[in-house]
Amino acid sequence: MFKMEDIHLGSDICGRWHNRCYKVSKLLGRGGTGSVFLAQRVDDGKKVALKISCVGEDLIYEYHSLTDMACLSMVPEAIELDEWHGYTFLVLEYIEGYDLSYYIGAGKCSYAGAVRLGCILAFLMSKVWGKGYCLTDVKPENVMVDIANRRIIVIDWSSLTEAGAPVKEFTPTYDIASWGVGRRLADQRYMVFAISMIMTVLIMGKSYSPVSVSIDEVTGDMKHTKCPIGVKNILIAGLKGRYDTLQQFYNAMNALDMYDRSSENDRMDKIINITLAAAALFAFLSIANWLILI
Repeated sequence: MFKMEDIHLGSDICGRWHNRCYKVSKLLGRGGTGSVFLAQRVDDGKKVALKISCVGEDLIYEYHSLTDMACLSMVPEAIELDEWHGYTFLVLEYIEGYDLSYYIGAGKCSYAGAVRLGCILAFLMSKVWGKGYCLTDVKPENVMVDIANRRIIVIDWSSLTEAGAPVKEFTPTYDIASWGVGRRLADQRYMVFAISMIMTVLIMGKSYSPVSVSIDEVTGDMKHTKCPIGVKNILIAGLKGRYDTLQQFYNAMNALDMYDRSSENDRMDKIINITLAAAALFAFLSIANWLILI
């Protein structure tokens, strides 16, 4: 029987049902139940990200999650779902760029950039919440800067959970319950905490573990930075679970005057600004359509 470990550079993966073939170019990542490869579609050379797993149910769920959220601009395209040698594989849009973990420790994310990024994620998560769901495993590794299309995109949607349900998939650093601040439930406070922690690790330039430090130590670090007082107060409140809704959190950040001329030439800042402008347009069009229907 063919084993997943036998997949290597140049391997051809051909779907049982759709009969499309993909040639493996590079290993992008490997997990407990599967791997992600950069591949090229044989018929036209299109680059794709190909996820293959021995637990087909997980990829089937992720495929349906992505198609359900396809109307949101910060979601990668789910191209197809198929089977090969008894393994399920999911073909996704390939994002050329880098994830936010690149900025941790690199000192390349400005305070203004972190706030604008927080606005983008809060906006996206509010749209997900509006559809009756919560994305529970939001972390820097799952948020990418798409250089080619100049946008911010969330690449992993396997943790999409029905609103109010227990959280099953999470990363302790971004999980409010691991810090003893709130419950492990798929609600808005849970998402606000995750976004607040992402912003915190980007600003501080380091990650935190609830195993080795307390939330008071994290907020203490934030208090001693040169970060603007308004940003400090918002992040400390988010980390303490004091925002009930994403809209409250978004409004607080959006009210800050965080335009930083020193970073206006930074590529990520430009992409963040473009994504925010697109989000604002999306919100305006949504309101306009709602008004038309009244």
